[in-house]
Amino acid sequence: MSGQWIHGIGGQAVVFATIAASGLVGAPPFTGDAEAHLVWAPSAASLAGAVILGPRGLPGIAAGLLGAQIVSGASQTLGLPAAMSLALGQAVAALVGGWLIGQAARGPRSFERGAHVMLYAVISALVIAPLSALGAVAA
Repeated sequence: MSGQWIHGIGGQAVVFATIAASGLVGAPPFTGDAEAHLVWAPSAASLAGAVILGPRGLPGIAAGLLGAQIVSGASQTLGLPAAMSLALGQAVAALVGGWLIGQAARGPRSFERGAHVMLYAVISALVIAPLSALGAVAA
């Protein structure tokens, strides 16, 4: 029963709350000024949700990313339509990264071996980050 719970509505709610709450940590991904930030906590949380839930996590991940932009103040700078498209683009990037990590680095078990940790880091740096940046530019 507990395994089904994490993949159902309860899992979506946990992923949403975790990603939205992580928006309070650090700076928003885009604030309209010239300042750039390398790490945004909701991106890491959305990747973790994608690794654990897979494609079923898209609604919770996208809603959580939008919530993170709202609590961080980025939605006021961007406007709600741009913030929504940015959240969807970041959610798709997280899902692609989660799928790649599942294929190449054993998914949720990727931290059991050093080689898998390296694959996780390489996939995050070379695939997920550029894909998320592409979604931000498109928004």
